[in-house]
Amino acid sequence: MLWSDAILVAGTLWGLALLAVVGGTLAPSNWLPAWLPNDKLMHSAAYALLLLPAAAWLTCHWVLILACTLFAVGVILEWIQGRLIPGRQFCWQDVAANGVGLVAGGTLGGLVGT
Repeated sequence: MLWSDAILVAGTLWGLALLAVVGGTLAPSNWLPAWLPNDKLMHSAAYALLLLPAAAWLTCHWVLILACTLFAVGVILEWIQGRLIPGRQFCWQDVAANGVGLVAGGTLGGLVGT
């Protein structure tokens, strides 16, 4: 497999993961299965997994830009969720869990990449 193919596959998988986070955040509460684990754990894990591969491959400058962008996206999604989605509300603890996940993903990715 060529590097360009690997980058295309990785980018596609990352984009699908981002869509899953957006979809899960904006889904009405009655659409979410009852068997899902702790909400804050899911927020942290999702954002960690979004940043981890970038932190392993990119320079600190770009990781920081991506982390800040993902954090802002998380805040905006929470705001939309609280304003427009039935049965859902804005939650500062979810925002904090997103931040914890970004720190964990950035740290783990940085360790793997070195």
